[in-house]
Amino acid sequence: KGYRFVERPHHIYLVPLSDMPTMVPLDKVFASIEQFNAAAPRDMDYVTVYYQVHDRPAQVYVDMFGDALGDYSRISALPESNQIKITALAKDVRKFLTLKDRIDISQEIAMTHARPGPRLLLPALLAGALLVPGALLWAPGEARAADLSTLQADLNELESRIKSSKSINEDIQQYLTAVAASLRDIKFDAPPEAPADLPEGASEEQAAEHAKAVAEHKVALAEYEKRRRDFDKDFDKKRKEAFKLFFRALELERIHNQTNIRDLVNRQAADLIGELGALQEERDRKGVANDLIKVIGRLHKKKDPPANTDTINATFAALARLGREDDLKWMADNYIHTKEHEKQFLIAAHKAMILYEYAAVDGQLRFDICEKMITIYSSVEAQAEQSSNDPAVQAKKRFWDAIRTDTIPCVQHFAGQPKNAEGAALAKMAEFQEWWRDHKNPRKPPWKDA
Repeated sequence: KGYRFVERPHHIYLVPLSDMPTMVPLDKVFASIEQFNAAAPRDMDYVTVYYQVHDRPAQVYVDMFGDALGDYSRISALPESNQIKITALAKDVRKFLTLKDRIDISQEIAMTHARPGPRLLLPALLAGALLVPGALLWAPGEARAADLSTLQADLNELESRIKSSKSINEDIQQYLTAVAASLRDIKFDAPPEAPADLPEGASEEQAAEHAKAVAEHKVALAEYEKRRRDFDKDFDKKRKEAFKLFFRALELERIHNQTNIRDLVNRQAADLIGELGALQEERDRKGVANDLIKVIGRLHKKKDPPANTDTINATFAALARLGREDDLKWMADNYIHTKEHEKQFLIAAHKAMILYEYAAVDGQLRFDICEKMITIYSSVEAQAEQSSNDPAVQAKKRFWDAIRTDTIPCVQHFAGQPKNAEGAALAKMAEFQEWWRDHKNPRKPPWKDA
C-alpha cells in the first residue's frame, strides 16, 4: 500500500505514490482532453492530462472536484495558462470529466454565496473573478494559448524531473525532447487578410462597404499586433526558462561507482543548447556562449570523477554550433597548446573548431589558427617521431598520438584542404610546415581572395 510498480524496458521500479508524477512516460502525457480521449489509455494507466478551462478560473474545478479523486492522484490549477493538470489513473481522469459534465457548477457557486458555511468553495478573490467580464486568461479557441500552455506544461514537467533524484534518464530526456519540440514548432497566427481592392466601376454602396471593411481590417490589424507583442513577450520568457533548464540538465549529476550516470542527459542538453541557441539573435547567442564557456570552466575542475569525455565534446560542439567567430577565437586562444592535463579539452576544441564553415571564417583568423597550430604541433610531431626511450620523448609521443587525429584535420580545414604534388591531402605537420613557407603572407591566398 502506498506504492506502485512502474515498468521500464530493462527494470521494474517500486515507486511511492507521491513520486508517481515524475514517472509518467511522455506517451502518457496529454496536452488536451481531446488527445486523452483519442489515445484511450487503459483505466489503470497512470497519466498526466492538461485540461484548458475557458468558462471560469481553473481553481474553481480543482476546489469542487479535487476531493473526489484518490489520494494517489494529483490535481492542480496552473494560473498562468488557466489549465488544470491532473496526474492520476486514467479511470480517475474520466471520473473527473464525468463529474464536471454532470454537475452544474454555476448553481453550486450561487448556493454557496447565498448560504455561506464551512464548505466555502472559493476565496473572495476567486469568487470576484467569476463576476468580472473578460476575466479569462486566454480567449476561447485562440491557437496561441494552446501552444504556449503546452510549452509551459513541458517546462513544468522537465523541471520536476530534473529536481527529483529518483528520475531515470529516459524521463528527463523525454521532456528535454518535448520542450525542444515546442520551442521549434510554436508559431503565431498569420495576420488578418486585407480586403480585396475595390473593383473599377463599383457602386457607391460597394465603395461604402469596402471602406467599412478597410477600417475594420485596420482595427483588426492593430489588435493583432498587440497580441503579437504579448505573444513574443510570453514566448521569450518561456524560451529563457527553457535554456535555464537545459543548462541545469547539462550539469546534472548522479554519481554511482565513480561515474556520473546522468551523462546521456548532459550530452542531449548540450546538443539542444547548440541547436536552438544557433536560432537566436546575436545578443542572445552571446549570452548562451558565455554560459557555455562558464560550464567548460567548471568541467575543468571536476576531479572525482573527472568530467565525461563525451560531455566535454558535446559542450564544445554546442559552442561551435552557435556560429560566432568570437567563440572560435576563444577556442584558438585557449586550446592550442601542449598541456598534458588538458588533453581531452584540446581534442574537444579541435573537433568543434572544424564545425565552422571555412568560407564563413575571416581569413585573418584562419591564418592565425594555422600559424599557431603549425608552429606548436610540428615541433611536437618531430619529438614524437624520435626513436628514443627517454621518458620525455615517450610522453610527447603519447600526447601526439592522442590529439593528432583531430588536430591535423583542423589544420587541413582552416588551410583550405591543401594537397601535395601527387594531389593527396597533407597529412603530417612536417608537410604543413613546408607548405607554410609559401603561404605565410596573410594578404595572399588562401587567406585572401586572389
